[in-house]
Amino acid sequence: IGIYAIKNKKTGMVYVGQSVDVEFRLGRHKRYLKKGNHFNLHLQRSYDKHGYADFEFSLIEACEEVDLV
Repeated sequence: IGIYAIKNKKTGMVYVGQSVDVEFRLGRHKRYLKKGNHFNLHLQRSYDKHGYADFEFSLIEACEEVDLV
């Protein structure tokens, strides 16, 4: 449970999200990006342009479910 980030290391742009299962959610983001059908078009275009190697997927902060908005 926590807050996570998907960062384009080349541009410095960051997508921030939250989930009760961060590991599963990050895996889902990776699968959608690799397939080319991520729901966030800006993130997908950046991924298509720069590729997997330029992205960092990480947990920013673990927290309790009640702390998520």
